Amino acid sequence: MESAIFSFAAIETFCNYFIASKLDYPIPLQRRNGTVLMEPDEVARTVSTEEKLSVVIPEILRCESPKGKKVWEQFKVLKRARDAAVHLKDGDVSYGGKHTRDDSVR
Repeated sequence: MESAIFSFAAIETFCNYFIASKLDYPIPLQRRNGTVLMEPDEVARTVSTEEKLSVVIPEILRCESPKGKKVWEQFKVLKRARDAAVHLKDGDVSYGGKHTRDDSVR
């Protein structure tokens, strides 16, 4: 759990560092209602790490997006592990090696 959480946080920190240090113009991002221009501080606060890594960082650093490559699949595995660790659901918790439902606790 620690490895997943801190590895994901490192990627997010990497993205936010470059957004803060290099993005000095509004950036167009696709939303449901079309393209929206977002200010740098808004990007750092509201855009998902996934979008920062696949869209914003390639724009800032003038590099290829990792999306669709093997490294992107590895990132998605890390994201799922991190999400499972941070947002525990009933299926993620086991007691003594078994998933149980305790109806006495309500």
